[in-house]
Amino acid sequence: MSVKTEATTLQSVKARTVCGGADWVFWNDRAGRGFAARYSVEAVKMAMLACGTAKRFYTVHRGVAAGHRWRDGCLILRNARIGC
Repeated sequence: MSVKTEATTLQSVKARTVCGGADWVFWNDRAGRGFAARYSVEAVKMAMLACGTAKRFYTVHRGVAAGHRWRDGCLILRNARIGC
């Protein structure tokens, strides 16, 4: 998995998903730097650890962003573990 650090805004990730067709995860770490990676369990885990419990991370699907917090990330990881 590669993390794209040039994605500094959520708008650029939205544009990438519209053209590319793949889902992405976007997050800002505690220092305010933006990161993006293709959607995977590892990317969600990295976003959760970088954001902590106070900030949101976003999943982007076809230009539509959905914000998630720590609890949502735990549910995503649980569902991936059981195969949903």
